[in-house]
Amino acid sequence: MVADNFCHWIITATYLKVSFETRMLLNKNTYISTAVDLVQVDRFRCCLTTFNVLISILILLIAISLYFGGRYLIEHYEFNVFYTVAINSSLVLQIGCLLAWAWTLMRLYKDFKYTDKLLPNKRIFILHGSLLTLYLFLYAL
Repeated sequence: MVADNFCHWIITATYLKVSFETRMLLNKNTYISTAVDLVQVDRFRCCLTTFNVLISILILLIAISLYFGGRYLIEHYEFNVFYTVAINSSLVLQIGCLLAWAWTLMRLYKDFKYTDKLLPNKRIFILHGSLLTLYLFLYAL
């Protein structure tokens, strides 16, 4: 489950970074390198680094809760708070990653009229998003 959470976050962070950098590359003001653009780039990098650290800590807390909850489950054959918190937190994190991923892609495809030439086929992302949504739905059940 921990590896699953890390994979979801890595994919989401990659989408966020690619979306930001693509918008900056296609913005003609980026090549002029005004101070406002450079501050925006630094702010984005700082925020992404902060989120990387915070999400990594959250995933490690989920792992610790899962470990202690799983040990209790094995010893006493009943669910406890640690296990329930770990499972629900993991589900919320993965749904949050799915929403951030979908919002980023929709924004990226909406912003540029040349996306059909710059970005891969939309059907691949739609299929990936549908499969991920189905996975999360079945996971929630």
